[in-house]
Amino acid sequence: METNSLSVKEIRCKYQHNKFYDGYLVDHFCQIFSPYFTWLFVRLGWTPNYVTSLMIIFGILGATFFVIPSLSFKIVGVLFIYLWYIMDISDGEVARATKTFSKFGQEFDYTAHVINHPLFVLSFTLCIIQANILYGLLIVGLGLVDMIFRNLVAFNSIRMLKESSAENGTTQESNNSLLKFMKHIFLSIITFPNFVLVFPVLFLWDTIYCCDYAFVFLCIVLLGSILVTFLCMRQWLRTVLNIY
Repeated sequence: METNSLSVKEIRCKYQHNKFYDGYLVDHFCQIFSPYFTWLFVRLGWTPNYVTSLMIIFGILGATFFVIPSLSFKIVGVLFIYLWYIMDISDGEVARATKTFSKFGQEFDYTAHVINHPLFVLSFTLCIIQANILYGLLIVGLGLVDMIFRNLVAFNSIRMLKESSAENGTTQESNNSLLKFMKHIFLSIITFPNFVLVFPVLFLWDTIYCCDYAFVFLCIVLLGSILVTFLCMRQWLRTVLNIY
């Protein structure tokens, strides 16, 4: 296959997930830029793993620059953070365009997230603490509660998978398009990629104009995440506590 002859338009049409409900909200923004990088990587003969390596580097640089208490460094950090996610999209586009798939590639992509995600959390937490120690302590507390709830949900999901039997797939999603849209928006807002790309921009705005939008957004994300995880474990709590 002549992958070198691929155009940006072909990459956008054939190798992107273009449906609204297929990805996160930030996907639709970053997919504007990712085909240009994908086109370049394909022309250079790069494999998806090369792009994933670049993603890891950009993520480390973004988290490092953003935590430095200087507006100029934080702006550079935001640029690297956006490049991090664009690379995350681009490595999938390169894989689909060149038909290059491997078990190692899947594991390497997962490892990239394991490396970058904690660094972003640490970087953002330190930034909040730099701005206001009380805000920082509150965020750390909410983060711990969220982490505990997520672990409980993971435990419950494993238990349900083990106990699952013949009663599969009888649940139906609501046909209410507005409800589906609102649910998608809410769940997208509290997911990690949206948070990572929105929070630093709000933090820059707050740094320049002395506002608290980033802190409010972070509280909404954490409280929303706690609410969603709590709703996911209601059935498990009823079973454990015998509340019917």
